[in-house]
Amino acid sequence: MIETESRPYRVAVLDLNAGHPNQGMRCISEVVYRWAEENNIEILYDVYDVRVKNELPDTSYDMYISSGGPGDPLSSRFDDWDINWNKWLRNIIRWNENPQNLTKKIRFPHLSLLSISQQILQCRSYLQKKVHLLWHIPYSSDA
Repeated sequence: MIETESRPYRVAVLDLNAGHPNQGMRCISEVVYRWAEENNIEILYDVYDVRVKNELPDTSYDMYISSGGPGDPLSSRFDDWDINWNKWLRNIIRWNENPQNLTKKIRFPHLSLLSISQQILQCRSYLQKKVHLLWHIPYSSDA
C-alpha cells in the first residue's frame, strides 16, 4: 500500500509526442487510473507538453512518466525542449540524491521512461548509471 499522507498521489506525465496523437498517452492514462482505482488511491494526474510547449513539472510529484514520441533522439540534442528535459532529469536525480530529503521523510519520486525518453537518456549515457528506472506501474490484472 502506498502511503499518501492524506493527500492525492501526484502523477506527472511528460508528453514527448510533439503534438502528434498517440495511443500511448491514452494507455498511460488508463493504466494509471486503473492502478489508482484498484488500490483505492486518490491521484492528481497532470500532463506536461514537453516538445511543443516546453513544459516540465517541478519536484513535488510522487511519480513521473515520460512518454514515447516520434523522432531520432540524436537529432534533438540541441533543441530547447531536449536541453530543458535533460536539465529537468538531472534536477530529479539531484533531488533524489540530496540527503536532506531523506531526513524530511520525503518519498523518492518514481521515474518511468518510455521509448524516446529512454533513448534520449541512453544517448546521454553519463546519466544512465544514476537513474533507477521503473518500467511499469504495477496493477492487478484480476479485474
